[in-house]
Amino acid sequence: MDRVVMLPTQEHVSEAVEFFRKHSSTANKLSPTYHAQFLSRFSVALFHKCMFVSDEPAIMEEALKLGYRSIDIIPTEAATMEYTNCAGILQQRFQQTLQFSVLEHALQISRLAVKHEASKDVAEKAVKPDGSWQHAGNKCQRDIETKSREVLQALEEAIQLGREAVRTLQPIDPSSNALLRHEKSHTLTLIAPWFALKSRVTGDLRCGEEGVRLLQQALTLTSDGHPARHRILTYLAHILATKHQILKGCKNKRQAMEKLGEALRYGREAAEATPELDPARGERYMNVGKMLLSKWLLNGDDQPEEDEMLVLEARKHFCYVANLASVPLLLRLPATIQGARLHLEKGEVTEAHQLLQTGISLLPTLHPQILSAEDLRATLSQVSGLSTLAASVTLEADKSPFDALMFLEAGRCIISGLSMSLKTDMIQLQQRDKGLADSYENLRKRLVAVSRPSPSALTRPRPVETQQEELLQQLSQMEGEIRKLKGFETFQLPLSEEMVKELAQEGPIVVINVTYRRSDAIIITLDEIKSVQLKHLKYEELDKKVVVFEKLGNGSRRNVVVADECEDEPGDEGSEALYWLWNVAARPILDELRAHLGDSKRVWWITSGLAGRAPLHAAGSHGFNSTENTLSHVISSYISSLKALRYARQAATSVNAQPKRSMLLVTMQKNPPPHCKLDTRHEENVIRIVFGQEMLHLEHPDPELVLKEIPTCSFVHFACHGASFSSDPSRSGLLLIKDGKAAMLTVAQLEEVDTEQAAVAYLSACSTAQQTEGKLADEAIHLGNTFQALGFQHVIGTMWGANDKAAGDVAKRFYAKLTSAGDIGVAQALHQSMLEYRSATTGDERHLLAWCPFIHIGA
Repeated sequence: MDRVVMLPTQEHVSEAVEFFRKHSSTANKLSPTYHAQFLSRFSVALFHKCMFVSDEPAIMEEALKLGYRSIDIIPTEAATMEYTNCAGILQQRFQQTLQFSVLEHALQISRLAVKHEASKDVAEKAVKPDGSWQHAGNKCQRDIETKSREVLQALEEAIQLGREAVRTLQPIDPSSNALLRHEKSHTLTLIAPWFALKSRVTGDLRCGEEGVRLLQQALTLTSDGHPARHRILTYLAHILATKHQILKGCKNKRQAMEKLGEALRYGREAAEATPELDPARGERYMNVGKMLLSKWLLNGDDQPEEDEMLVLEARKHFCYVANLASVPLLLRLPATIQGARLHLEKGEVTEAHQLLQTGISLLPTLHPQILSAEDLRATLSQVSGLSTLAASVTLEADKSPFDALMFLEAGRCIISGLSMSLKTDMIQLQQRDKGLADSYENLRKRLVAVSRPSPSALTRPRPVETQQEELLQQLSQMEGEIRKLKGFETFQLPLSEEMVKELAQEGPIVVINVTYRRSDAIIITLDEIKSVQLKHLKYEELDKKVVVFEKLGNGSRRNVVVADECEDEPGDEGSEALYWLWNVAARPILDELRAHLGDSKRVWWITSGLAGRAPLHAAGSHGFNSTENTLSHVISSYISSLKALRYARQAATSVNAQPKRSMLLVTMQKNPPPHCKLDTRHEENVIRIVFGQEMLHLEHPDPELVLKEIPTCSFVHFACHGASFSSDPSRSGLLLIKDGKAAMLTVAQLEEVDTEQAAVAYLSACSTAQQTEGKLADEAIHLGNTFQALGFQHVIGTMWGANDKAAGDVAKRFYAKLTSAGDIGVAQALHQSMLEYRSATTGDERHLLAWCPFIHIGA
C-alpha cells in the first residue's frame, strides 16, 4: 500500500487490488481490528483504481461498501483510521456527484474519528488527512452567499488550526524519505484551500499569498507524475485566479493580467496531466475555460487575434466537459451553457442548439426526488439560465414553439414542480387503483427516507447510494407498469402537446421568455401553440425597468425591509415604466390574443427569468378613461409553470373543490422595532362579517402556531409585514413574533406543511409574490407560489411593497365581491376590486400605483 500512496500508477494500484482480492477470504479469520484494517486499505486501493477504469461508479460503490464494513466490525473508539479512510472516499464521491447528503456522511464519519482522539492535541487533529474541518470547507463554499457570517467564522477557526498544524510539522528536505515527504505535502495541500477561500470572500491578498507559499512548498515535496501534483497545481491556479479577480476589482489591470497568466499556466499543466478517466479532469478543463474567458474579457478590444484564439480554446474545453460522461452533472450543465454562448458568439446557432438540447436532456438524471429542498436549491443555482437560453436558441434555430416550451418546462420550477406533478398524478391514480397508488407512494417515501437522513446526533451513518439506486430502479419499473393503464400513458412524464393545449380551455396561456439573445411570447390556445417575437422588448432595458417597478413599494408600511425615510418614490418614472411595458410586450401580445379571449377574458401569464419580475397585469397608461392598459382588456392570473397550472386545475376539480368555509386570519398590528405599526382594521372587519364563527383570528402569533393551524382552514389571510430575499429565496417570508422578538414564517418552513382543504390564501403583505433575481430566478421561489404548491387553488400576493391603506382597501373590496350574490371567481373578484380602487384614486400618482402589486396566482 505504501507504493499506492506514494505513486498510485495503474500498475501499483492493480497489484494492490489483486493482492487484497486474493486474500479476502483469509482476512475474515483475522481479529476484528486487523480485519477492519484490511478492509479499509482494500477500500483505499479501490478508490485509487477509479481513475484508471471506465466503470468508475461500480468501483467507487465497492470501495464505499468495504469502507462501511471496516467501521462496522471494529469498536468505535478503535476505528480512527477506518473512519478517516471512509470519510476520504465519501469526500471524493461528493466531488463526483455533488450530492450534499454524501458530504454530510463524510462530515459525520470525520467527527466520529476526531471525537475518539480526545487525548491528542488540536494541531494533530487538524493535520489529519481528510479531517472533518476539510469536509466542512465544501459546505462553506456552498453557504458563503447565504450564511456569510457563519462561514467566515468557520473559515477563521479552520485557518487557525491550519497555522497551528504547519508550525508542528517537522522540516523535511526534498531528499528525505518519500513517505514523509508525501505526508507533509498532503497536509499542506489540505490546508491551503482555506486560505484561498478566505481570500476570495474577503479580498485579502495576503491570505492568498500565504496559501500560495504553502502550495509551492508542497510542490517541491511531490514527485513528477503523482496525482497529488495535479491537485496542487489546480489549487495554485485557483488562488492565482482569485488574486487576479481582486486586482481587477482594484483596477490594477497589469498585475491582474500577470496573475491570470500564471494561473492559466498552472491550470493547463494540471488539466493536461490528469488521466482521461479521472473525474477531476473535467473540472480542471472547466477551470481553464473560465480563465481563458477572463483573459478575453480583460483584453477588451486591444488584441483581436489573441481574443479569437482565446474564445476558440475556451469553447473547445467547455464542449469537451459538456460531453464527458465521467464529469459530475453539475459541471457538465454549466459547461453546456458556456459552450453554447461561445458558439453563438460565432453565429453558430445550430451547434449551440444541439449542445443545449443535450444539456436539457441531462436534467432528469439529477434525480431531484433524492435531494432535500436546500440541496436542490444549491444544485439548481449552478444551472441558472439553461432552459431560458435553450428556448431562445430553439426559436432562433427555427424549431417549433412547442419544443421551446418543453425546454422551459424542463428547467423551470423543478423544486415545486416535482411535488405538484406527483400530487396531480396521484389524485388520478388513487381514483383508478388505490392499492397501486399506495404502493407507489410507499416506495417513494422509502426513497426520500433513505436519501434524506435525519441530521441527528453522531451515529454510525449507513451507506445510502446502493439503496437509492435500487429504489430508483423499482420506482422506474412501477412507473412503467402504471403507464400501461389506459389514461396514464404520461404518468410522471412531460406534458404532451395535446395536454398543453387542453390547459387553455378556460383562456389563453402566455409564456414569456426574455434572454440576452431575444424575447418571445409563446401563446397557447385550444387550437395551436405559436410564438411571437417581441422585437422591442430588450433584456437590458427590462432589467432597468424592473428596478423601477420594485421601488414602487419602498415607501410602504408592510415591508419587513425598512426603507430609508428620505428615499423618493419613483412617481412619474413608475407610470412611464408601466407604459413602456405595455408598448413592448402587453399590447403586441393582446393583439394576437384578441380572437381567443372569449367571454371570460381570462389570461394566464407564465414568466421565467427576468420576465417573471415584470407586472404585465398592470402594464399601460392608467389615466382618466384610458384603455391602453392590460387591466381594461383581460383578467390576469399568474402561474409559475404549466405543471403548476395543471396541478391547480386538478385541485379545483377534486373532491376538495368545495371545502368548508373556514378562515385563518393572522394579523400583526403591533410589530417589534424597527417595523412600524399596521392598520389591519379593514381586513379584520370584513372577514369577521363574511366568516363569522368560522374565523380563527390569531393576533401577533408565533410561526409554530400558524404552521399548526394552516392545514385546518380552507381560507387563510395574512395582514402583516413581508420580505423577499434574492440571496436565499427560501428565507423570504412573513414577519410574526416569538417571545417578544421578530420571527419570520419562511418559505422553507411552509414547504413542510401538508394541506387537504386549501382554497384561498390572501397574503396582504409586501413582496409575497416577488420573484427574486439571481441564480434561482427560474425556480420562482416566493410565498405566493409556495402557498399554491401547498394546494391552495387561489393565492393573492404582491409583486413588491404593499401600501398599508391600499392593502386594507383592496382586501375589503375583494371579500365583499367574492361573497356577493353573483357567481364570481377569485381572479374576477380581485380584478374588479383593483378596477374600483383605480377609479377611486385616478389622478393621484401615489395611490394610482398602490393597487399595482396585487396579483392572482392559480387556476
